[in-house]
Amino acid sequence: MDLISRYELSKQDTLTLGVENLFNRDYYPQYSQLMRNSLNSSRLPAAGTVLTAMYTHRW
Repeated sequence: MDLISRYELSKQDTLTLGVENLFNRDYYPQYSQLMRNSLNSSRLPAAGTVLTAMYTHRW
């Protein structure tokens, strides 16, 4: 589960905050599940909980 919120500070300024993998569950993203060779060594779990922040200013 991901949680993303966007706040408009003004008409020109926006702040976006997010938490990916909110419950820190182990899972394999779709790209990781693809078998690219016979060893299937590319099967890697997704990252744990990740906090993201983005600030945008428009001129």
